[in-house]
Amino acid sequence: MTLRDAFRGLSRSPAFSLTTLLVMALGLGTNIMFFNAVHALLWRPLAFPQSEGVLFVQLQGDRAAGFSATGRDAAVLHDHVPDVAEIGLVNTTANLALSLGDQTLDLTAAEASSGYFRLLRLQPLVGQFFGPEEDLDNPTEQKAVLTESAWRSRFQSDLSVVGRTFMTESGTERYPVRILGVVRSGVTLPFAANAEIVTAIPWMDTKVRAQGSHFYKTLVRLRPGVSREQGSAEIQTVFRTLGNLGPEFPLDRNFRLDPLRQVVIPAQPAVLFLLYGAAGLLLLLTAANVASLFLARALSRAHEMAVRQALGAEHRHLFLTYFMDSFLVCAGGLALAMALNFVAGPIVLALMPELIRVGSELLRPGWALLGFGTALCLAVSILLAALVAFQPQRVELANSMGDGGHAATEGRHPVRAALLPAQVAIILVLLTVASLVTRSCIQALTLDPGFRSKGAYCFEVVMPDPANRWAPAGFELLGLAANLPGTKAATFSKGEPVGRGSRWVSTICSHPGPALPQDPQARFMGISTSYFETLGTRIMDGRGFTEAEVRADSPVVILNSTLAKQLFQNQNPLGRSVRMGMGNRQVEVVGIVQDLRSHALDQSALPEFFIPYFSKFGASMTVTVRTDLAPGEFERAFRSRMGVWNGGARMRKVKLLADLSVETLGERFRASALIAGVAFLGLVIGATGLYGTLSTQVTRGRREIGMRMALGARTGEILALVLGRGARRVGIGMALGLLGSSAVAHLLANRLYGIGPMDPIAFSFAALVLGLVCFLASLIPALRAASVDPAQVLRGN
Repeated sequence: MTLRDAFRGLSRSPAFSLTTLLVMALGLGTNIMFFNAVHALLWRPLAFPQSEGVLFVQLQGDRAAGFSATGRDAAVLHDHVPDVAEIGLVNTTANLALSLGDQTLDLTAAEASSGYFRLLRLQPLVGQFFGPEEDLDNPTEQKAVLTESAWRSRFQSDLSVVGRTFMTESGTERYPVRILGVVRSGVTLPFAANAEIVTAIPWMDTKVRAQGSHFYKTLVRLRPGVSREQGSAEIQTVFRTLGNLGPEFPLDRNFRLDPLRQVVIPAQPAVLFLLYGAAGLLLLLTAANVASLFLARALSRAHEMAVRQALGAEHRHLFLTYFMDSFLVCAGGLALAMALNFVAGPIVLALMPELIRVGSELLRPGWALLGFGTALCLAVSILLAALVAFQPQRVELANSMGDGGHAATEGRHPVRAALLPAQVAIILVLLTVASLVTRSCIQALTLDPGFRSKGAYCFEVVMPDPANRWAPAGFELLGLAANLPGTKAATFSKGEPVGRGSRWVSTICSHPGPALPQDPQARFMGISTSYFETLGTRIMDGRGFTEAEVRADSPVVILNSTLAKQLFQNQNPLGRSVRMGMGNRQVEVVGIVQDLRSHALDQSALPEFFIPYFSKFGASMTVTVRTDLAPGEFERAFRSRMGVWNGGARMRKVKLLADLSVETLGERFRASALIAGVAFLGLVIGATGLYGTLSTQVTRGRREIGMRMALGARTGEILALVLGRGARRVGIGMALGLLGSSAVAHLLANRLYGIGPMDPIAFSFAALVLGLVCFLASLIPALRAASVDPAQVLRGN
């Protein structure tokens, strides 16, 4: 048996071949797509040369803001740690507005040191990267490089851009910037993945080396022969030694070196394995479906196999025959799956934006993907061939030959009998998981988040005013908003009211003395008057801030309910003092507000406090207005009045508060969409399998059905006979599926919000959808059976 013979055999059954080919393409394609994404996120090396040698300086401690380091820390690494061969700093910054004659380009910006590009072993597409001279401060001109995508889309690949100087503004500053070069595409810049322009960090300047704010992500390469553990120990030793010299090097901080890939992957890769688990179930469903189709086809080839056995063919020869058939189908499905993966790349990137952090270029097909697909193809081919070749089927050769090859007695085959219930069980598990995740999204949207998003707009305002003018300017903006028709309330704050990155974090304590490392941490935000009235948040006790307190940056604070209970248990916190770790500042509690799920709608409220608006962190403010005006109408009216009020002020990032809220559910929505898509594919494949199995039974049982009808069986009885056969197997599969769904649901319990793992609505919906689809898939063969002409059947036609 050769592949040519197998191809000829399959070509004589085009309907069977096309069905199995498409089913295999869907099953293999989904698994290949998810494997490619998981492999890119977790295992594939980053795209720049010798990426395994790039390490990230992890900084942990009470005064450390996440993973960022200070300019002073970077200077210590450069000056006092000889094992560090190269150091690079990077940080995302406010957008840069480049003036091009009569138009202004608003570019997403980042900043980096010269060592950043050397450390990544990158080469410019055009021009050059930063050199040692860019590490020193140049008060007359800023230096920058463009990314290739920005250079091509924003500047139409104009080579004259390199070397030119443009006027730009960032926040309140306006200065010239000269473009030195273009970063080649194909490599995602770590911690600057979305940047269109990268400016130089003058990190060797005395001012930057002395600053103590945690701004910079710090990357290093160690000298050859130095292990990561040795480098971590040396860095920790140096900082502990310097810690005895002064408070600018706190002893409570811990440094370690981690591989860059480990830092930039998503914080919760469990979601990826959940999705891949769903894809694995789909592959099992595909294999079961195709196996049932091959087994049905084997019955129609019983005469051929009987002749082969009579001529001395052994089981291994039969296995090879079926292996060639299944391998051709799987190979064709693999080819379609690889093409599907190429086409679906942008879709995967849209549904998994985490890939942007490690590099979308890692989705390119490689040897690992081809090897995985080939291994899947061979495994499924061997499984299918074994199931068909070694089935306990008994064929009487004499009867087969005497009846022209149409009569064969079929032995009992427990595997064939179990395939359909197994498919139904797998589909029910997929549908239940999709229903639970979708129900969780709906609950997150419908449960009270602690604020009213309808009719509220947020936008960022950047003004060319000094920092001490920001609070007064904010109140003038509120006056502009109040004079617009339809305005109900307005406020301003430091950051957007809703979002995962809209808050800072600080320790806060109620005990006397300075804050300690073991004190609780809470999110905090700077706000102005009428903040809670604008959001529709209830003040449970006390009051909000007055205009005088905001203008004077008074030492007052408002706690949310969760933080108040954490700090004071059942005592009244009003009038009590608490101390913030940031700035070691003591403030008085003047109000308690209800909890806001402002971090994410699918998470419980976190400990949070609010202080008067401050302009120390960044040069922008967010204005929130509740109005009856339509979005476009409000934006046009406010821009017009703001231009008259201050021609240098810019309004940007206008968003509905409802849209900001929904954006916090992005990960859950994407997971829901992916799992629902897999479940839908499973439903289609399962319905195809059920239809094919029952159709085969009807075709092979036409003689029995004809005899029943000749003996007086009515159409309804025939329908009930065929539907009953399908219902028995479907019922067994649904019972098994409910058990499997219960087990999987309990594994997902910590990923659900607002519902329990045994949510009756989700389970009922999944069972109802599956039951309806199975009924429709059974009904078509049943109607075919009921239309059999007994006279033709009994005459042998």
